[in-house]
Amino acid sequence: MQTGERIAALAQKARMAQAASTLEIDRWRWPSLPVWLPRRLAARAVTQYFHGEIATARACDSLRHRVGLPAAREFLALQAAEERRHAALYDAYLNRLGGRYPHRLAIEATYDKALSWNGAPEAVILAFHAVLEGESLRLQRVIDKWMPCPLFREISAVIGRDEARHIAFGRVYLRGALPCLSRRERLAIFEWIRALWFGAVRDAIADVAPPGLFRAGGGWERWLAVEWEERMDDLQSLKLFMPDERKFRARA
Repeated sequence: MQTGERIAALAQKARMAQAASTLEIDRWRWPSLPVWLPRRLAARAVTQYFHGEIATARACDSLRHRVGLPAAREFLALQAAEERRHAALYDAYLNRLGGRYPHRLAIEATYDKALSWNGAPEAVILAFHAVLEGESLRLQRVIDKWMPCPLFREISAVIGRDEARHIAFGRVYLRGALPCLSRRERLAIFEWIRALWFGAVRDAIADVAPPGLFRAGGGWERWLAVEWEERMDDLQSLKLFMPDERKFRARA
């Protein structure tokens, strides 16, 4: 199956998911937080997801005018609608926690940087669909563990299924598109993505990680190094660089 056909199939799944979704937060449903978790801490964490959905929707709106593949344009339009729907779910949940917090400036700057790339649009797709959405999905699983609210977990499960489809789109599209770029373009994107990842993860973890998370196992820098090596595997699988180009290593 060709890249366009695979993306068209993902677009069809998105249409079906939107038609089948019945999750709403009505006035009778309220968060149920453990007694030790202050509402303001929960709201502070969830707020960042709300702003991330809005930023990703903006990215999809911009990208669908920059990519040439018709199926990719269609998918990005559907994804933008899904991201705004996710934001509405988070916003309704946050209203029950007392309202959302402002976006942290450092995280907002990361999204702005991801949107500001002026080169090949593959870099922006990589940033949002492979890096930022991937980290968001991982971090959401962490939050699910320390914020065991049934309503939040229900929201998280619905959004997680959509986000997994978005990541799948990115992988299909990038594996077809990245090898068509020159080596210089690909490695420039790599350096940019590396800086973006380190900045985004430091800021996101500092904001929502539970206390003491990095006291064991070598600490913060060791954790970053191990995690980045896993991301290098992902980037290589997406064909951002070839095996013989993997000598480029991350430094925080």
